[in-house]
Amino acid sequence: MTASSDAKNTQRAVCQTIKEAAGIAQTIPDLEGGDMAAYWIAHVTVLDAAKYKGYTDIAPQAFNKYGAVFLARGGASEVLEGESFERHVVIRFRDMQTALDCYHSPEYQAAKQKRDGHCRAQITIVEGLVDV
Repeated sequence: MTASSDAKNTQRAVCQTIKEAAGIAQTIPDLEGGDMAAYWIAHVTVLDAAKYKGYTDIAPQAFNKYGAVFLARGGASEVLEGESFERHVVIRFRDMQTALDCYHSPEYQAAKQKRDGHCRAQITIVEGLVDV
């Protein structure tokens, strides 16, 4: 075994231990083949809740289709720097391409069309570390 594979195996073992300790081993699937997970990070302030509901009613179709795993959705938050938003969402995808495919899918674009003009949103997709 090389030093590089030893380090990778150690990293995987530490990640698994953290997942188990946090009780999330079942909710965050391991990645295979060293894929780098990607995270969809959304910051949203809803301007019209009744009209925004059109988005929340159909967006799950896209997220389910692309295997999204929600890690944070709403909940308590504190903005320490930058623009303030009401809600923050972190979604894990298998890899960057899957996250981008979800965003650009007809299912998500139909949902996005329902929320346009009824919220302020900032969405970023960022590549994660190997097998975290």
